[in-house]
Amino acid sequence: MIDVKFLFHSQQFAIILDRKFEELVKSFKNHRSGIVQPLLKD
Repeated sequence: MIDVKFLFHSQQFAIILDRKFEELVKSFKNHRSGIVQPLLKD
């Protein structure tokens, strides 16, 4: 039988990981667009 508590915690952990990954991707995109935009202006 699967431990419900473990399942719940792993699900929460996955959600936290998802959010952290999304934040990372967002900051990376912002960082990249911040580099690309000045190059396009020239």
